[in-house]
Amino acid sequence: MVSEARMRRSAGYGLLDLVVGAALLAVAVMAAAQLVLDTNNMRQSIEIQRLVGDRLDEELKMVESASFATIFDDHHQRGFSLEDERIRLQAPQGDPDGLPGHVEVLVPDPPNDPSSLLEARVEVQWSDRTGTHERQFRQLVSRFAGGP
Repeated sequence: MVSEARMRRSAGYGLLDLVVGAALLAVAVMAAAQLVLDTNNMRQSIEIQRLVGDRLDEELKMVESASFATIFDDHHQRGFSLEDERIRLQAPQGDPDGLPGHVEVLVPDPPNDPSSLLEARVEVQWSDRTGTHERQFRQLVSRFAGGP
C-alpha cells in the first residue's frame, strides 16, 4: 500500500503544478493583451502619419498651383486643420491660431529676390498622449515654374 507520507508529497506536487500552470497562463494572457494594445497603437500611428503626409502634399500642391504673384499674399502664415473620419489632430498647447498645420512663404537667401524665387514651408505640429510631434515639407517655387 501507498504510505500516507507519499500521498501527501504527491498532493503537494499537484498543487505546485497547478500554481505554476496558472501563473504561466496569466503571463500568456497578459502578453497577448499587450500585443493587441501595441498593434492598435502602431496602426493608429501609421494612420496619423498617412494623414499628415497626404495633407502636407495637398498643401504644397496648392502653393505650387497658385499664381507666383499671389503666393505670398494667399499662403503666407496660413493655418489649416488635419482631420478625417477617425482622427483629428490637436495643435500643441500655446499655438497662436490653434491649428496644427501652418504654411509659411519665405524669400531664400541667396538669391534674396522675391520676384524670382520663394520657399514654401508646410509644417504640421501636433500633440497627443505620447508628446509633441512635427513634420515639415519644403519646396522652392520659381516665377518660371509657378506661372505669371
